[in-house]
Amino acid sequence: MLVPEKHIFRSIAIKRYLQSREKDVFPRIVPPRFFFFMWILFCLLLAMGVVAWKAEVPTYVTGPAIIPAPSHQLAQENNMSIALVFLPTNQRDKLKLGQQVVLQINGTNVFFSSTIEMIDPSISSPGEIRKHYALDGNAVILVRQPSIVIKVRLRSHLSTNTYEGSTLTASVQVGTQNLLSLFLGRDG
Repeated sequence: MLVPEKHIFRSIAIKRYLQSREKDVFPRIVPPRFFFFMWILFCLLLAMGVVAWKAEVPTYVTGPAIIPAPSHQLAQENNMSIALVFLPTNQRDKLKLGQQVVLQINGTNVFFSSTIEMIDPSISSPGEIRKHYALDGNAVILVRQPSIVIKVRLRSHLSTNTYEGSTLTASVQVGTQNLLSLFLGRDG
């Protein structure tokens, strides 16, 4: 004959004990404050990503430039001082009259801005540019590839006689690019 099994614990107590063991218990490795700060950090990173995606930064094309002698026919037009800027041919579609140009006299910290006064519609070879604009001396080595020539008006207080033959570096803003593409290394 089988003897019924007797438990020394009440059945309700056993049920509660078994239910408490079934609960998921997370180990307390990190305090809850840590999760709060991690959510804040995540939200900040997400916000910075959105800003980087939406922000636009200017893109520039740079090229060599020269201030021709005052006796040159271009320099005498309208009694204004000019600089000739030589830019790569692939930028022709992005150039417009009145666009801002930042010029720096090479070897100095002299910067000034101006605007594009004239864009030569043709693409010129280095030899044509040297011949047409009577470039000699240091200016001969400025143009090493086919280029677009633009004329930039210099500020009136910049003496052409003083800076005649000076070489410059010109930067023209030709567009904008999304900030995120700079980090990813892609053209925008």
